[in-house]
Amino acid sequence: MSVPPHESPEPGNPRLGGSGPGSPQPGSGHPGPFAPGPSAPGPPQGMPGRNARRLPSTPVTYALIGACVVVWLLQLLTGDWIPRMFGFAAYWAAPEPYTALTTAFIHGGSMHIMFNMIGLYFFGTFLERYVGSGWFALLYLFSALGGSLAVFFLALADGSPQALVTVHIGASGALFGLVGFVATPTRRLDRNLTGVLGFVAINAVLIWLVPNISWQAHLGGFLTGFVFGCVYFFTPQRLRALGLLILTVVVAAVGFAALVLVPVTV
Repeated sequence: MSVPPHESPEPGNPRLGGSGPGSPQPGSGHPGPFAPGPSAPGPPQGMPGRNARRLPSTPVTYALIGACVVVWLLQLLTGDWIPRMFGFAAYWAAPEPYTALTTAFIHGGSMHIMFNMIGLYFFGTFLERYVGSGWFALLYLFSALGGSLAVFFLALADGSPQALVTVHIGASGALFGLVGFVATPTRRLDRNLTGVLGFVAINAVLIWLVPNISWQAHLGGFLTGFVFGCVYFFTPQRLRALGLLILTVVVAAVGFAALVLVPVTV
């Protein structure tokens, strides 16, 4: 979700000074954190639900949902302070690059968080059982970063003050990274493509009809997750971990360097 600003930024600390944006609107291998759980004999059959009893638990998915809900409850108590301080906008990327990740835990309304958490539950439990908790956590954060990087570079390409200072919040980038991973063209991942395409179609309609939805984060997250999936499935198994770690480190290093070093002026 994107939050249009009410005022233009000024030098100094615009978030504390009140001149920033306004309030938001409503895998096998050796055991370890990146290996599938010991009870997983192979890829899960179909979308979440089938064979659930013989699949490992999904602690990361539930932890992410819990974190988003806790942040949302804090938002109800503190108003727009959390989105203003931890949401992501291209203009504040250099002094506050950490917001490229923290923004994925902030939401702009009850429908916003409900829709994202439902999607995270279904895609998250499915993928965490398949790839293991470690790889799933990395995929989620990697996709969140990819969504923020897309927001950043597309705002620079636009160049307007509105695009540069608009705050983007929500888990949509990270969630669509999971969708991008599931959309990887492979037969090794037994999933319900009709359900996946339906989810994408619903989001496409919402982006078209509902104002202030951050289509940039959706696009960036999807592409990031898709690339992650291609490396996961098409790299030889003995090189998979190395390939994924190299991909993550390179993109994160280049991405955060761009956030900090690329000048953004209004």
